[in-house]
Amino acid sequence: MAKIRNGNIDWKKYTYEMISIIIGVLIALGVDEWNEDRQNQERANTALVNIQNEVRRNLNILEVLHPRNMEAFTMVQTESTEDDSATIAPGLQLQDVAWNTFMSNGISVYVEYDELYQVAELYSIQQIYKDFAHQFVEQVMATRSMSIVNGNPLSESEIIGSNLELLTLLLGVEEQLQNHLSEYLDEQSGEPST
Repeated sequence: MAKIRNGNIDWKKYTYEMISIIIGVLIALGVDEWNEDRQNQERANTALVNIQNEVRRNLNILEVLHPRNMEAFTMVQTESTEDDSATIAPGLQLQDVAWNTFMSNGISVYVEYDELYQVAELYSIQQIYKDFAHQFVEQVMATRSMSIVNGNPLSESEIIGSNLELLTLLLGVEEQLQNHLSEYLDEQSGEPST
C-alpha cells in the first residue's frame, strides 16, 4: 500500500497499485469471458452434431415411408381396389428434440447465421409436413367413422381416395422434406448433392 511520508500520501505508488489491480481484474474478466465463449462454442458444435444425427434419423424414416406411401397413392389413383393394402403412413414420428433443445438454451448465437437459417428452414418444412400429416390422419379417421355411422363402411383405398387432395399435398411436402434433409446432410459431409 502507498506509504504516507510526512503526512502526505505517495500518489505515484498509490496510482500504480490501483492501475495494477484494475489491469489484473480486466485480464481475469477477459480470460473468463474467453473461456466461457469457448465452452459455449463447444456446446454449439455438439448441438449441431446432435441436429445432424437427428436429421439423418428423420431422413432414414422418410426413405422407408415415402416409397411405400407413393406406392399406396398410385394404387388409389389407379383404383385397384381389389387389393386393399393401400395404407399411407405419414412420418409423425419425425423428431425435433435436438433442434428445440438447441434453440432453448441460447447457444444458437454461436452458430453462423447461414447455417442457423438452413437448419431452421429444415425444421420449418418438417413442421409443415407434420401438420399436414396430422390433418390427413384426422381426415381419414373422420371419413372412416362417418362411413361406419352411415352403415356403409369404406375400404382403406376408398377412404384414402376420398382424401386424395390432402394426400397429394402431403406427399409433395414429404418429398420436398426428404430432398431438403438429404441436401443438408450432403452439404455437411462435403459431398455434392445428387
